[in-house]
Amino acid sequence: MHDGASLPPPRQERHKHNLQPPNAVTVLLLLLVDRSESVCPSSLPGDAAHRQGDNICQAMIERLDGMPPGTVGFRVAGEVERGDYDNVLTPELNRALEAGPLRTLYVIETLDEMEPAALWADTKLGFDVGIRHRDAWVRSAIVTDINWMAQATKLFAWMIPGEVRVFPLTELAQAKAWILGG
Repeated sequence: MHDGASLPPPRQERHKHNLQPPNAVTVLLLLLVDRSESVCPSSLPGDAAHRQGDNICQAMIERLDGMPPGTVGFRVAGEVERGDYDNVLTPELNRALEAGPLRTLYVIETLDEMEPAALWADTKLGFDVGIRHRDAWVRSAIVTDINWMAQATKLFAWMIPGEVRVFPLTELAQAKAWILGG
């Protein structure tokens, strides 16, 4: 009889396929997961510092400084956790919603992983802000140089409330100007 003491621990995998059907925001963020890059660039001036642990960027969602009035912008890089939703994305989008129509910008440099609790928070946010306030969304700009991500965003743009457009990182200024229009 084997006591199991020498067996390796059970393999723990994240099975995103076992989740309930995702909303449009969840689909978009799942599509944006880029595991091909493990760096955490800080190429945008005025960005807040990243969380650091043993000099490895754990990154997150953070609000962008220098956005035009009436808009809100976010930078996504590295691993997204529930706290990024609870402390940044959800309160900032709710504040912007109270101020008027939503004109949003998302700079996505990398997205290494999304913890399950963040997926749940995204689902709730998608329902609360994306569905209940669908008419409040005017324009959303996705700014990224990750080709497959840009293509996937274009493919699923019909699921995202308001107008959606993808820009390369070099066109951040144009993306900011575009979300002001319309």
